[in-house]
Amino acid sequence: MRKRTGILIITLIGLLAVIALWIFGIYGSRKFGVKAADKRLVAKIERGTESAPDFGSILFDGDPVAYDETTGTIFISQDMETSGWEGNLTATDGTLYFAKNNLLYHKAEAISGGQQFTLYKVKGDTYQKFKIVFSGMPIMAFDTWSEVGDEIWGGAFSLYDISQKGAEYQSTPCNFAVRGNGARAWEKKSYKLTLSDEKLSLCGLRKDDDWTVNALYDDIGSFRNATCYRLWNEISATNSVDGDNAPECAYVELLVDHEYRGLYLLCDRVDKKKTKVTGDDYLFKFQNFARDETDEKMLAAFSVEEPKEVSDDSEKKKAAKNIMLDFINSCDIRKPLTGTYEDLSKQVYLDNAADYFIYVHAISGNDNIYKNSYFGAINQGDDTYKFYELPWDMNATFGINGNYRYIDGSETVFDTWAYVGATLYKLDYEEFSKVLKERYEVLRATVLSEENIKGVARDYLDYIKNSGAEKRNYDKFPYYKPESVNIDYKELWDEEKFFNFVDERMPAMDEFMESVYEGIPQVPAELPVLGAKENNG
Repeated sequence: MRKRTGILIITLIGLLAVIALWIFGIYGSRKFGVKAADKRLVAKIERGTESAPDFGSILFDGDPVAYDETTGTIFISQDMETSGWEGNLTATDGTLYFAKNNLLYHKAEAISGGQQFTLYKVKGDTYQKFKIVFSGMPIMAFDTWSEVGDEIWGGAFSLYDISQKGAEYQSTPCNFAVRGNGARAWEKKSYKLTLSDEKLSLCGLRKDDDWTVNALYDDIGSFRNATCYRLWNEISATNSVDGDNAPECAYVELLVDHEYRGLYLLCDRVDKKKTKVTGDDYLFKFQNFARDETDEKMLAAFSVEEPKEVSDDSEKKKAAKNIMLDFINSCDIRKPLTGTYEDLSKQVYLDNAADYFIYVHAISGNDNIYKNSYFGAINQGDDTYKFYELPWDMNATFGINGNYRYIDGSETVFDTWAYVGATLYKLDYEEFSKVLKERYEVLRATVLSEENIKGVARDYLDYIKNSGAEKRNYDKFPYYKPESVNIDYKELWDEEKFFNFVDERMPAMDEFMESVYEGIPQVPAELPVLGAKENNG
């Protein structure tokens, strides 16, 4: 009896195993709700008549897909934080099949390797053939309806971000325009994006209708802007200033009019919401903080960004610019300074001035001392203003100079003297050093530790690589061609150079700051100046 019972149990186990295998064979081979076709089925499909791909007939979770028309490639966003594939592919007509590929069972490897899968749509004896790529990043798309101005287009904006539950697919009318001055001539364009009908939270960032889409064309490694913005925001979170915030950002892959355009950095705008500018306050943007010749030229080097009603009114804008010009003149270290440390300390937020001084030295931000910064001017209620500074456009940092070459961290001269901090130091190094020392001790133990700096960069570098976007971006744009430079990306990019630079820079920074406290370094007679560029603001 016991023997029979044992045999029965074994038989039942075997039967259950067969059923499980049968179920797995039917359902386990499905990914995204699509059957996998083996070689025999593929051969059978391809004996039919092939027709041109109809991308509009392919849907992902019921929504249109992003695709590159030239290469016939569909792009699908996936969340790298989850172990399994997410979402379903369907066709408005016909049946979908994946050509069998073992990497369909290895999500992380398929995404990081940029694996192209083959997708068939079969209807009767005809078929269509698509390539399909799964990205670990959100996919953004612009589709042009009409040209509404010089390098400004009206059209549709779409964002596919499966990690944002409840907002996996967003689409709305928009305007998008090429942005940047010299960068307009580059092969890979940056854009200003304006949503026409509504404000949306994109990639988990704040809800807004005004965005910057940065091409990162001269951001060697594509991580410097993101890393520097995050470090500055970590710094500003620890000081007493309310509003000295840099952009928040998220990586996306972009398609424009069904052409793949590579890796981009989506950023919210530096505006009154971010900087807490209200009422009679102002926000100024500097293209070039140059003191090269005349006040007239200096006035052309910056714009009034907020309030908008002031920037659009010539008389009000002139009055606002003169407020900023008076402040700039008080910080002109190339001529005898007429004010005192006490005078200037009342015009600035000392925490911010110290933080910016420390920050640009630590990251070797040689392109952010005389340009590429914003100033908030906060009305104190008695027709006086108090100023703070924050950075933008951070590509020339961490050892990369303006000629797209590496500076050796151990030999770097500390010449990134931010104007406001340099002036305070020159007026009274003992008093300003007290502020510097207090802030540096806090920041060096936290935000500016080697561990934190490298950890922030590593987060972004791993994300760019593991999402598959790094390889696709390089395949599309293997060369940097800013101005007359024509440099292979792989000649410039070596991540170990960045990590070595940090390891060399920060101990050298410690020594530099100790000398600053003692008043040993002398502010250069002339800070680097690139002649003032016209700013249309």
